[in-house]
Amino acid sequence: MESMIWRLTIIIRMFEEERAEGEAIGEARGRAEAVLDLLTEKGPVPEELREEISAQRELSILRQWLKLAARVRTTDEFQDRMQSVDTDS
Repeated sequence: MESMIWRLTIIIRMFEEERAEGEAIGEARGRAEAVLDLLTEKGPVPEELREEISAQRELSILRQWLKLAARVRTTDEFQDRMQSVDTDS
């Protein structure tokens, strides 16, 4: 009985970790989409840049990119300045 409870506890923990990871990925995707939405208003977003933003999972970087996307005038300016955001964090 004790080993069954132990196994169930492990399964529950694994499930909770996977759920939390899924939530974090979902939040990152949402932030990446927000960055891309803002950039699209400033001009065409090159596919390479779109892929880099979509692949980013670090929420702190995405948060900074979102703020940067709101401040820049062009996607080129964003692309030039986004690397400094990566190193500042």
